Formats: sequence, structure tokens, C-alpha cells
Amino acid sequence: MNIRYRTPEWLKYALTYFYIIIYILSLAGILYFNGFLLFLCCVIFIYSGVIIALQVHAILHGHFHKNRRFNEFLASFILFLNGPITYNAIRRKHLDHHKYFGTDKDPDNLRANSVFDFWYRIMMSYKEKWTIVLNIIGVLLLSFFSKKSWFVLFLIIVVSKSLTALLVASFGGYLPHQTKFNEKIIPKWFCYIISIGNMYHLEHHKYPHLYSLDLSITEEQTNSNLKYK
Repeated sequence: MNIRYRTPEWLKYALTYFYIIIYILSLAGILYFNGFLLFLCCVIFIYSGVIIALQVHAILHGHFHKNRRFNEFLASFILFLNGPITYNAIRRKHLDHHKYFGTDKDPDNLRANSVFDFWYRIMMSYKEKWTIVLNIIGVLLLSFFSKKSWFVLFLIIVVSKSLTALLVASFGGYLPHQTKFNEKIIPKWFCYIISIGNMYHLEHHKYPHLYSLDLSITEEQTNSNLKYK
């Protein structure tokens, strides 16, 4: 399939590095600010966390640097920032997701009753115990540099990271897996902004070599029979 437009390489890198910087700066804001500025930093922290988490998906499919070691390092760093998931675990399960898409062997075919059910099952399936411990230690260390108590800071970061994971599960997994996407409830343009194109999930399975922002132009050409059973 010939695609006239492809997202420039520099834009992929700029998008990822920009939001990593924003993510870290918003975390610094959470440590030091209170009131409205704290709330604003939390919102930015959550949204930038969603963007960089979804960029890991692009790295898994080779839509990034040609240097594989650097890609693995970058993906591991992003996943460490976001929560208790390792690159090796997510890579192995995501490859199985593509290999067994829509079957009982598909690790993401959880037949969840709701987005919250899907989010919980994904987290339980992908989590690594040692990374949970590492994240807790990280929060405790950050509390030394914060004006907030370790408990308040821990609560803020846990809630923020949980909301980030929920948004990733919603717009990067659960909603795109639905047979019919109800645009009256959630406009597709809104999902496009939140998921940077990852809502085109069926298109992605047919054209995995395309970057997420390039998938919208393939929507009408996607095989309508490609769906969860």
C-alpha cells in the first residue's frame, strides 16, 4: 500500500522528547506547588504520561531510532516513569497480541465488561512486583525534596499514574477494540488527540509498519472483518 504522507522522523522524536521533558517538569511542579498550580501540574502530568506511554507502542513496532538498544533503553525509561511495567514484559505480550489477535490466546482479549474492568485486568496481567517496590521507593525519595508529606505525595502520584493508565487502557485499548465506535458519546477527534492516532486499532493490525499518526488515511481501506470475535 502506497502512502503519500508519512510523519517525519524528526516529529516522532520531537513529540516523544518534548512530552518526556514536560512529564518531568510537571512532576517537579507536583513536588513544589499547591492549590491550582498543583492541580494544573497533575493534569499535565497525566496527559504527558499518556502520550509517552503510547509512544512505547511506536517503539515496539520499530517506528523510532534504528538503534535497537537505544529504543529499548528509551522505552524502559518511559515505562519506569509511568509505572510497574517492564519493556520485556510488554514487548512479549504485545507480540502475542498481534500474533493471536482476537483469539483466546490474545493476552489483550480479556473480554472485559467495562473499561475499568479492562484497565484492572491489563494492570494485573502486565505488572511486575519488583517495579512496584521500585516505584514506591522512588516516591519516598522524592518526598525528601518536596514540601509535602510522603503520604500526600504518594497519594497524588498513585492517583495520577492510575488515571494515566486508565486513559491509556481506554483510548489505546478498550475503545478501539469495540466493534462500533460511538462518536456521539466521545468524538473521534478527541480520541485522536488523547491517543495520538492509536485509536485506529484495526488499521494498525492491518498496517503495523505505519506510525499511529499515519493510520487515519487507511481507515476506509481496512478489512471490516478484522475484529474481535
